[in-house]
Amino acid sequence: MTPSTLSIVVLGGAAAVVSALMLALDRRSERLNLQGACAGCGGVLPAQESYRIEGKVYCTRCASRLRVRLTIAYVSLAVLIVLVGLLGIGGSISLWRQGDSSWWLMALTLLACAVLLFFAGRTILRAMRDRNRFAEELERARLKAAALLGGDE
Repeated sequence: MTPSTLSIVVLGGAAAVVSALMLALDRRSERLNLQGACAGCGGVLPAQESYRIEGKVYCTRCASRLRVRLTIAYVSLAVLIVLVGLLGIGGSISLWRQGDSSWWLMALTLLACAVLLFFAGRTILRAMRDRNRFAEELERARLKAAALLGGDE
């Protein structure tokens, strides 16, 4: 097996394992929420002290941890966008000084990457907001159905 084939197999396998793990954690947190527990730690959710993040309900402690992680992730994404843009500009200036005729291609490619990262971050934030709204509407519908049927769900 050549090194390039091996790297593809290893990276593909790692991506599959991470995807399966994320799906399992997502299903676990949904199951915990349906039981009235925190999606993070599985503890009992106090009525007044629960927070909805990405469509799941968390206790105060888990919500504050998750907010810190999300803040770090989005600040890191913003820094990455700026660095990619600056790298594109600096690299193209360096190529231009060396007399390379394809100097504009580097700037165009890396600036396009920066724009793609910006819109990806924006899309992720919108998806998180939509998941929260959908989960709230679903919870209201479940409560209405339980009230109409007179059940304890």
